[in-house]
Amino acid sequence: MIVSHRHRFIFIAIPRTGSHSLRAALVPHLAEGDWQQCGRPEVHVSPLPALAEIGHGHVTASQARAALGEAIWESYFTFAFVRDPADRFISSCALKVKNREAFLVDPKPAIAEMIFRQGAMASPWFWPQADYICDESGLVSVDFVGRFEHLQADFQRVCEKLGLPPSELGREMARPRPQQLLARDRDIRRWAGALYARDINLSDHGR
Repeated sequence: MIVSHRHRFIFIAIPRTGSHSLRAALVPHLAEGDWQQCGRPEVHVSPLPALAEIGHGHVTASQARAALGEAIWESYFTFAFVRDPADRFISSCALKVKNREAFLVDPKPAIAEMIFRQGAMASPWFWPQADYICDESGLVSVDFVGRFEHLQADFQRVCEKLGLPPSELGREMARPRPQQLLARDRDIRRWAGALYARDINLSDHGR
């Protein structure tokens, strides 16, 4: 998460949506009084106790709104990025799987184990994206939702909105994945569809 009072924006960082690359591009524009909360590659903590106690940088819009107050939330440009739910799920598995070598050879057992292992889906890296950017009524509560699938182009739109110079995004925290997954395996998409039905509707990837 990033809050810039200088540029009047709030970035909600959803895991495995390019958030580290986006943060790397945004941080150089921060001024005194601006802040970020993240755990990688170095730890930064919000000055707001309610957010600091969360312990990681993947703060939801509802949490940020409550901590910052309505005046700031309503007057700042708020944005986040989302990703195809199945692709994001695979990316999260690639990051969190215990045996990476086995995962790269035959990913399905590892993915199935990740789904059914007690507590695995409670991790913020596996939360539905809708949980990050929707309010209690299910409505999107940020001003702009970019897409991981065209990350650079949508980030350019954010820069234009904020009056920031354009910058080329890097590939922070990228992980290798099995090539067969690129074919959009039916079982994996079915599993992801059951887990992330709201995300499929949210990002229009279910069409």
